[in-house]
This record gives sequence, structure tokens and C-alpha cells, in this order.
Amino acid sequence: MQFRSSRRKDYIPLFGFISIDCGYRGKDYQDPDTTITYTSDANYIENGEALSINDNSQPMQYRFLRRFTHGKRNCYNVTGLINNWRYLIRASFLHANYDSSFRLPKFELYLGVDFWYTVSFNSFNDLVWAEIISLNKVKSVAICLVNTGLGTPFISTLELRLLPNSMYTVVNGSWSLKTYLRLDIGSLLHTNLRYKADPCDRIWVPFTVKDWTNLNTKASIVNSDDEFQPPVEVMQTAAIPSNPNGSILLGCRPPSWDPESPFYFYFFFAEMRNRRNLSREVNIYINGDLWSKIIRASRFVRWVGTILPERRSQDYQIDIRATETSDLPPILNALELYVANVASHHATDARDVAVLLDMKDKLALKNKSWVGDPCLPQGYPWEALTCNEALNPRIISLDLSASGLQGEIPASIASLNAHESLNLSNNQLTGPIPQSLADLTKLKSLDLSRNNLTGLVPIALIEKRNSGALLLSIFQNPNLLTPNPSEPTQKKKTEKAVVIMAISLSATTILLFAFAFGLIMKRKKIIRTKILSMRKRKGSSKSDGPQALTHSEIVKITNNYEKVIGKGGYGIVFFGVLENGREVAVKILSKESQQGIKEFSAEVKLLMRVHHRYLASLIGFSEEGKDKILVFEYMSKGNLNEILSDNSSNSEVLNWEQRIQIALSATQGLEYLHYGCKPPIVHRDVKTSNILLNEKLEAKVADFGSARFGLTDGDSHITTTVAGTQGYVDPEYQPTSSTRRVMSIALA
Repeated sequence: MQFRSSRRKDYIPLFGFISIDCGYRGKDYQDPDTTITYTSDANYIENGEALSINDNSQPMQYRFLRRFTHGKRNCYNVTGLINNWRYLIRASFLHANYDSSFRLPKFELYLGVDFWYTVSFNSFNDLVWAEIISLNKVKSVAICLVNTGLGTPFISTLELRLLPNSMYTVVNGSWSLKTYLRLDIGSLLHTNLRYKADPCDRIWVPFTVKDWTNLNTKASIVNSDDEFQPPVEVMQTAAIPSNPNGSILLGCRPPSWDPESPFYFYFFFAEMRNRRNLSREVNIYINGDLWSKIIRASRFVRWVGTILPERRSQDYQIDIRATETSDLPPILNALELYVANVASHHATDARDVAVLLDMKDKLALKNKSWVGDPCLPQGYPWEALTCNEALNPRIISLDLSASGLQGEIPASIASLNAHESLNLSNNQLTGPIPQSLADLTKLKSLDLSRNNLTGLVPIALIEKRNSGALLLSIFQNPNLLTPNPSEPTQKKKTEKAVVIMAISLSATTILLFAFAFGLIMKRKKIIRTKILSMRKRKGSSKSDGPQALTHSEIVKITNNYEKVIGKGGYGIVFFGVLENGREVAVKILSKESQQGIKEFSAEVKLLMRVHHRYLASLIGFSEEGKDKILVFEYMSKGNLNEILSDNSSNSEVLNWEQRIQIALSATQGLEYLHYGCKPPIVHRDVKTSNILLNEKLEAKVADFGSARFGLTDGDSHITTTVAGTQGYVDPEYQPTSSTRRVMSIALA
């Protein structure tokens, strides 16, 4: 058991009070009982419906409410807070059958991304309130109501009270305290005690039992406590057992809304009516175990409480007994009981949050409830977006179609580099399409249709669409121009016109030097032929396409065929490194293969025109003498079959997100072969050993047409065949069936 005590400091009342009457739409007003000023919630929330109850006997702040019929999570954004100070935050709820539904709802309350309280009611006239003491790290806080499907969430009031820095020091960046009980022991009042009696506006509930004798005094109680500062009026009441030899017994159990969390106990003692200076000493037992030893009561406030949270059982029996040397029976003036709440340190990636808020501001987004964290708590993201399941989530999908967006697409959107799908269709967007959208490497779907965009569509987006890497929709933008990648750009056309004009003006000079010009052109042709021959021999790494390599270059690349990384019906695969450091797989055709030079050349020509991000790329080739060699990009993680069938302790384990991504990538590669190539290429051998993975576990399809070469399951790299050559194809084959098969083998 650990306990502490402390001393009091002065505190300025009402400083740092924020009191919000939810659903109220009039001018600020002052509550006559507490003199606290309440204000409308109009400046703190944009959505929800303001309503009132039909009961004017209630205090003004409970006659109005705001309900939320749309969206899973709706949040208040309370601003104007002080950094690194503790706040007591209280939310109150009075239903009063305001909607004549005769149904009592049940919903959840969150502080930021952390669960706070489950709001439920025993009757329509229940005034339910939830309190939490939290250390505020920034100048605002999000207080969110979550619809769990058990009724429409609503709220009556929100109250925030700035606490002195000396109070509740156990509350820090890791822990907050949720109020479970705050009892004014021995009080005979019929109403709760709060401000002005308590400068912090805590709610103290009067409490006594029939087996106790209630005490009260008007005598001065010296409040020496600095940690909790219980009100003097609370400390002027107390209870002792009616039996002088008895003890004070209290029982409690964890709340239904947070049954697994530990407790914090705080007991307060002050002496009264002890004119003979008799001693009063108590011990505190919890569940029969001595918890605190010898508390001496005096006219000074004494308290004892936990430093570390208590977690003992599902039921707590508190027994306050007099010690053997005590002249008087035990006494108790007040009790506070809190549920400890572990604060989350996770949040949506700050880059994504900044982009969303920038879009909300610049595109005049009005009809979305975007307050608090976009992705957390999990299961309750902001409307219109999807997040991944990382501890600090990234946004992977955003659908703002038909959201009334106006203005130009902000450049900040380029920071959404985890994005896979973006839909801004059916709005009033203007201006050009940002070139930076083409830099979103994970983007697979972009819908900008039905807007008023202007200018030229970035050529990089068109190229991604044509390669199958991006599903791009830009129709019904009347002033948007779509370039043709196969045609020269306007700049090239202008340059060509200038050249033609210059030639026309210089015709006489050209005729005079025709003979010399012919000699020059002949020499250039000779030089060009030599350059092409050198490129074929050298296989320069700077070239865009596959390069012809010599036998000596193959030996150098493989370090004299040092490392074998695969064997199969095609032949042997060696590991290699190009001069620029790029790792490659060098596959040498088996001498038993019946493929001739003509067929091999046709195969190379085919592979040279097949380019897709989800197909293994040909880097180079060699056909010197009898050797027929293909050089492909190296896939360091091998094939999918090896990973799925590896049961060793250090094997790679694929999560669901990775499996789905592999399946989608392989499917897009197959779709490109079927529909993007002319003539189409049919794979004929889709299996896990023909799906290769790089160091990032990104998948690429290999071995299209490998049945021709008798490939075995041991193959780990590339084999190809010419599209349209004869070979077995399942007569029931459809592109969608290969898609289903890829999905099934990756998810197995």
C-alpha cells in the first residue's frame, strides 16, 4: 500500500470554466443557483439537430439537447484550452422522452481517441453525467458521441473546469481518471453540492446509511490538503458507526461500462465534536487486507489514497476500523473513487490529417463531420474515408463524390502517399489536375469525372492508365484536354514547324551544298550503325529497354556463374549484378530445349514489348553461339509458394492486407496480358510458384506460357513463350476465372 498527503494553495474560482448548453441557440445566460454562465454550442459543432424537452421545471441547462441521427461518430471540438493543464470534463444527459419515442438509447462517449463512458438510462427522468480528469496536451479537445446501434446519441451539457496544477497529480500523459463515486459522507442534504461550495465545480453526492451516526459541525475545518482540496462544507459532515465498537463498511464493484480497469481510492478524514481531546485512529482494510495503517483524525483535513491503481477482484469490501489504541470509533468525511484510464498514444498520421483539413478549408466542405482523429478509434473513422489498421493509421481511400466541393484541387493532396483510391467526382471543382497526383505510387483508382476541370490531363496519369496501373475516370469535364501519348506534343509540333520554315528559307544554300550534305549524311549513317551495334553488344544500363549482352558480359554479371538461385525445366537460374549495382536473375536455356534461334528471337521481341508494374521485367538477353540466355529483374523474396509452404520458425508470415495486395497485383498483371497486349497473351500456368515477390513483398507474375517448356514446380524465376503459339488452354477459361484462382491461392 502506498499513500501520500499534502498542503493547500489558493485557487481562483471560475477561471478556465467552459460551460456549453448543447442545443441552446440563444444568448449567454447565468445559472441562478451556481452563477455559472452557459453559452450556446453553435461555435463548437457543425452537425446534429438542436431540440428541447417538454419540462420547464428542469434547470435551464438541461432543457435543451442536441441529437445525432447521422453518422457513427459526431464530435464537439472545444477550443481555447491551456496546454499541459489538467481539466475536469463533464458531460450531462437528460432524455425526458424528448422525441416521444418511449425508447431509452444506449451509446458511447469518447475523449479524443480514448473510450470514456457508456451512456445508458434507467428512466426518462434520469440525469446521467460522466466525468473525467485529463491532462490536456493541446489547445483543443474532441468529445465524441458514438452510435453503437442501440439508439440515437444526444447530449444536454458539456462542462470543462481548469484545475490547479497541484491537484490530481497522478493524472499525466499516460493516465486519466474517470469519476465513479464522489461522496459527501454524513450529509443530510437532498441535492448535490458543487460550485460555489467547491471552487472546482466537482459534484459531491450526499451519502449515508442507517447503521451510521451522522455528524456535522459549523466549526472551522482547516483544509491543509493541496492535492484534492475537498470543500470545507463536505469536510464539516461525517459518519461514525452507530455501534461504538463497530466499523464503517462500504462495498463496490467495477462499473459495467469499464469492468476491467483498476481503481484509485481517496479517503478524507477530519475531527469534529472532540472536546476532550480523545484520540481517534483508524486502519483501512480492503477485502480483508490491511490497506492503510493508522490515520489520526484532527481538525486538519487528512487524506489517504493510492499512488498506483488498485486491481484486486470483481468486488471490493472497504472496512474502516478503529485501532486498538484509539479512544473513539472510526470516522469518514468523504470518499472519491476513480476508474483509471490508460491514455492512447496512437493517432492518424499527421501528414494525412493536415491534407484533410486543408481540403476541408479550401474546397468548402460543409456536409462532413470531420472533428477529432480521422481514423481512431478503430471502427469509427470520419465519413467518406477508409484507413488501414496500423497503430498510427494511414488513410487509403477517400470518397468525396457529390459533396459540393468548389475550387481547385489543393497541391497538398500529394502528401496522401498511402492512398489507393480517390473519388472527387460530381462536384464543382475547377482548375487543372495537379501533376503531383501521378506521384502517388499506391494510387490505383482516381475518379475526377463530372466536374469543371480545365487544362491538359498530366501525361503521366494517361500513361499509368494505359499501362493498367491506374483506373482513371475524367469524363464530363468539357474543358479538359486529354493528350495522346503516341502523338507529338504541341511543343514538338512547334519545333517541327520552325525547322520546316528554316529549311524553306535555306533551300538555295542546301542545293549549293547538296553534295557535301550527302557525304555528311552517309557518314552519319555509318556512325549510327556502329552505335546501334555497340548498344546491342554493350547492353547499356541507361537504355529504356532490354539490352543485348555478350557471353563475357554474362560471365562478369554472374561472377563466373557463382550462385545458383533456381533450377527447372527451362534450365538453371544464376544470381547476378549489373555494373550499376542492379541485381538480376540470369536464366540459361537448357541444351535439351528444342527451341531454336528463330523461336528464341521471337520470344525476346515479345518480352521487349510487354511492360507492366505487376509483370516480371526483361532486362537483357544473349544469343551468342548455342547459348540462349534471358536476364530478368531479381525478386529477392522468391515465389509465393515458398512463403506459403515454409513452416520454419523464421519464415515470412503474410498478414491479410499483404495477401490481398498480392492477389490484386497478380490479377492486374494477368488482366494486362489478356487485354492490354495485342495480340493477347494467355498465361496457361497460373500457380503460386509463378508469382514472385520483391523485398517489399510486392508481387509480379512470371512464366507466362511456361507449359511449352515443361516447367517444374521448382522453377523460381522467368520462362516465356510467344503469344498465340499452340499450347493447352482450359476450354472453360475466362479472365475472371484466373482472377478467382489468383485470389484463392494468395489468401490460402
